[in-house]
Amino acid sequence: MINFQIQCALIFFIIGGCLEQIQATVNCPNDSFPSSSGDKCYSVSKSNQDEFDLANTACQAFHPSGSLASVSNAFDNQNLISKLQDIFGITNQSVWLGGNDATVPGKWEWIDGTSMQYTNWAP
Repeated sequence: MINFQIQCALIFFIIGGCLEQIQATVNCPNDSFPSSSGDKCYSVSKSNQDEFDLANTACQAFHPSGSLASVSNAFDNQNLISKLQDIFGITNQSVWLGGNDATVPGKWEWIDGTSMQYTNWAP
């Protein structure tokens, strides 16, 4: 059985894009790549959203269970950076990720509800 949860990281510059993270118990779908743990898949899609909520909604448009991406370790972080560089040719641009403090101001967590233990997710 496949359990999909897509998460995106949105590039907020002229090109725009969305990195989707899919929770998967099987092989990753076409045009995506696995996380280091093998339980998530990342995929890149174009979008031009420039606000957190709109970026998250754009990710959901790519897949019904979509949300902004969570980055849980250095290996996945580097893979995401490399994929953005390969696809968009960027080296040091800002992206939307699913980190937020909307539930409790000052307490950062990922949009999927997991705690933000890995914090070196900036390129």
